[in-house]
Amino acid sequence: IYQCDWSSDVCSSDLNVAYQFRNFNFKAYLHSLLDCRAKAVLRSEGVLVNRSVSISKDIPRKRRYYCGGFPYTRHDVEAKKYGLPDFALTNYCDELYKELKANKYDCVIFSDYDKGVFDNFDSSILKDFPITIVDPKTGDLNRWKGCTVFKPNESEALRLSGKDTVDEAGWHLVKELGSVVLITQAGKGVSIYQKDQDVVRIVPNRKFGEVESVVGAGDCFVCFLAMGLCRGMTIVEAADVAFHAGMLY
Repeated sequence: IYQCDWSSDVCSSDLNVAYQFRNFNFKAYLHSLLDCRAKAVLRSEGVLVNRSVSISKDIPRKRRYYCGGFPYTRHDVEAKKYGLPDFALTNYCDELYKELKANKYDCVIFSDYDKGVFDNFDSSILKDFPITIVDPKTGDLNRWKGCTVFKPNESEALRLSGKDTVDEAGWHLVKELGSVVLITQAGKGVSIYQKDQDVVRIVPNRKFGEVESVVGAGDCFVCFLAMGLCRGMTIVEAADVAFHAGMLY
């Protein structure tokens, strides 16, 4: 059993998405709440963090332990809302939103991991960018109305919609958000829901070997989805590329 040192220094998956962009011909900035240690690690890995906000508390850490290359367990080190009082977190988040709105981007990915950053999210930000992709967790759906793409996984879609099946969840979310809803279903595929169109299913186009770990596959999916949409692909084309990239991750 060994510890993955890199992920012990860098916390949530929004950081992993930013990290992956550096491997492709795209310029991506990370807008996040970071402590000094995390900023230093990310800078050393080539992630652009100068538009992130420095906070006075440690951000959450994920420490993954592996046995023979397989993720054995994960130990999270974190405090609720970063251990900050509500007013301090609100002030940091206001600064973060202000910095985001001050820049022009072709696409913005909003990764919600229920750490408090989006508790008082200014949803008007969604109108400032041509493409907005939301990777949700929990909370009020109203904050994400009008986003371009809403991308929960299967369990998140069922929980957020209160429905019993993926199709029921997909159409409910389209109605509530007015967005394209894209539900990932691990290795089974992706279901795409758009207003006034039939559901589109993307399934594996070839047989893959047995998957030992899905860690990072969702982040890879979001990264490729954003790159495809920015290059002018349709949502179906971009989702197809993203799904198969995630399967190879």
